[in-house]
Amino acid sequence: MATRGARVSEINLQSGPSASRRKRLTSRAKTLAAVRGISSAVVDEWVGRTVGKFELTEVLGYEGHTVTFRGVRADIGQQVAVKVLHPPDDRRDKFIQRFESEIQALSKLQHPNIVAVFDAGKLTEGQLYYAMEFVAGRSLEQLLPEQGPMDPARCVRTVRQLAAAVGAAHTAGVFHRKLMPRHLLLSHRHGQADFVTVTGFATPQAGSLAATTTQGLSAGPPNAAYLPPERSKQIEGMPTREVLAAADVYAIGCLAFEMLVGRPPLTDQNLILQLERRRRHAPDWPEAPAVPPGLRAAVDALLHPVPGIRPSSGVEVLDHWSRLDARDLRHTKTSMAVRRRALTTKAVTTAPHKPSQPVLKAAPTKRRPVLGRGMLQTDDGSGAPLKVHDASSESLEISAFLGPGAVEPGDSVSMSFPGSGGSVLVFGTLDSVSLTGRQTHLQVRVEVISQPAVEGLLERWKPGSR
Repeated sequence: MATRGARVSEINLQSGPSASRRKRLTSRAKTLAAVRGISSAVVDEWVGRTVGKFELTEVLGYEGHTVTFRGVRADIGQQVAVKVLHPPDDRRDKFIQRFESEIQALSKLQHPNIVAVFDAGKLTEGQLYYAMEFVAGRSLEQLLPEQGPMDPARCVRTVRQLAAAVGAAHTAGVFHRKLMPRHLLLSHRHGQADFVTVTGFATPQAGSLAATTTQGLSAGPPNAAYLPPERSKQIEGMPTREVLAAADVYAIGCLAFEMLVGRPPLTDQNLILQLERRRRHAPDWPEAPAVPPGLRAAVDALLHPVPGIRPSSGVEVLDHWSRLDARDLRHTKTSMAVRRRALTTKAVTTAPHKPSQPVLKAAPTKRRPVLGRGMLQTDDGSGAPLKVHDASSESLEISAFLGPGAVEPGDSVSMSFPGSGGSVLVFGTLDSVSLTGRQTHLQVRVEVISQPAVEGLLERWKPGSR
């Protein structure tokens, strides 16, 4: 079991194993380092030495001003990964403070899908390090180029584990801020294939960030493909905790998209152009590989350009994705031509009117057919997957798991439905609300929609089209 709340202490960097053993370790490590593009000087300096209780055996990789080594605790044979900080002289204090905060944040977390920290210390030369569990798996960054996009079921299993890890961190007041494929390790553990371990946490707790402005978040992850669009502007009136959680949720959406498509959404060589595109455009879903509409809608909800409309945390992401079932992972029979028609952007507004008297209808007593699926967002920013049971150009009959009292007649809602190039947005007002068990049945009066889009949606939702 990992030791939590590890305290950083100063230790000596010991000379380590015998000269002959160190020579063998160094030779092997240099071969691996050459494949990974790592300098042989790092191998000469570190491999074969002992840091605390751990003998360093090879270099796993670089990130920023840290180097991660594979190590072993000689007395019990425990395999570990050891991360060592090499801060630049001009910003030494700043990097040391960040690294210490990273250690403290990780030592608080105890979740099977989050890498465990065993030990931490400070070398007499001044470098900080910490030792964590070694995961004998491959990162998502390595798997996708080799194996190609994941099938929908595998993607859902992976995202659920990722959301569980991020949700546990959010509950503890810790935020990742650097989610990207290299920080997701997939291995065979606990009798489970594709067991996800999340690494690379690079943030202190939210409490220590209370005085940080959103401008201060611009340093962020080095991989710009997973930054949320709000990093290109100020977010007034939004607490730092919610800003950080929204950024993690957006990164989960980027990773889910990449698992299904093989690349991140809306990439561009220029960072500013990337962020502006994400503020104005839906994800660029390709025609191949085909992604089921229900799963597209779940990903689109994570990538919404408005942070307050996304799921509020990893906990809510897990809740939404746990409700996806086999029907959400099934492809429709609708042609791509019909899907393209559903994406025309000319908007029209129907004449607004109010119902003479909002009615709380009796809940349906029999199972209704499901014509389509999407995501529902209420006027308070909460969201849930929805099912369409009946549809016309003026109204929709839908159901969603919202719980009692979540909405009432007269509330405004928005709905997103998957199209071949992104989400089709529909805005409306609730005419009636009823509850059956955990499921809420809603009659929505359509107020704003793109006219070609509604024709495409209605075509797709004809009985027998699924």
